[in-house]
Amino acid sequence: MLSAIISDSLLFKSPTCTEQDVAAARELAAIAGVDADSYGLDMLKAGADLSQKTIAELISLDAKEFVMGQAKVEIAQVNAVDVNDVLVKQPELEAAIEAIISSKGLDLFVFVVTDILNNDSVALAYGASTQAVEKAYNVTLSDSRAVLKGVVSRKSQIVPIKATEVQLTGLNGEDLGIMSTRDALALAKQYKVDLICMSLMTSPPPCKLIGAGAAKQEKQQEKKKAAKSPDKRKVKEIRLTLQMEDHDRETKQSQAERILTKGDSVKFVIQVHGAKEGTAGKEWAEQLCKSLAEYGSKTTGVQVSGKQVVVQLDPIG
Repeated sequence: MLSAIISDSLLFKSPTCTEQDVAAARELAAIAGVDADSYGLDMLKAGADLSQKTIAELISLDAKEFVMGQAKVEIAQVNAVDVNDVLVKQPELEAAIEAIISSKGLDLFVFVVTDILNNDSVALAYGASTQAVEKAYNVTLSDSRAVLKGVVSRKSQIVPIKATEVQLTGLNGEDLGIMSTRDALALAKQYKVDLICMSLMTSPPPCKLIGAGAAKQEKQQEKKKAAKSPDKRKVKEIRLTLQMEDHDRETKQSQAERILTKGDSVKFVIQVHGAKEGTAGKEWAEQLCKSLAEYGSKTTGVQVSGKQVVVQLDPIG
């Protein structure tokens, strides 16, 4: 539990970290007979060792696609003890990212390297819409990169301000209408709360103001409320093919998120033909498991037969 709090809060530095998180972590550390800060730093350093990661792994470890108005955007993020260990590979990263932009038809790819020691990030931005990054963060890209001071959280700091305007809900659930993202951020700063993006599949994206750190508590409560005993769970099957377009793949993954959040299980069945497709299907299944790790866990390993790849996820909670 201590490790989970430290990892989720980036050693209490994430804007989603609450006072309750810090208090719980220090109490758990005392029980374990360790210093929370020293233990946490050692743990984060071990987890942020990217030396053995390939370029492809770096830009896909934690990558998500979003729709911002008419633009297709992908944002990937990694944590590092020394951002230069990653930035030294910028030429190779650039080549790989440009290839992804071309293959997926993206307008923007943002690769964020977060410094877990200094609470800052460096963003690499490529594509036709890099000016959106400069405008959003009030920075100037030099060699396709810029330092983002104090930015560590993708959900509350990176994603919401990629849109020029948002559909905003207030602290008490009141509809504040559509307003510029700049004004929404100003309101969040004024009231000392978070601006959280609820969905990126509509334009303008719906966002809401929520008490600092409350978003995580709300999510945990929803998971607990939705949790079902194993004998009451339903297993919802989602059938996939390797020929599906990226948008359809995203739609299916979102469907799985909703099913798992409601407390039911998901069984992915990927249709394949031959050994080559079987390998590709297994890789996709493993990627789905990683992408949905926040919502569900594998009941068994990925099963590969001659005509299909199958994996089942049960909800967490």
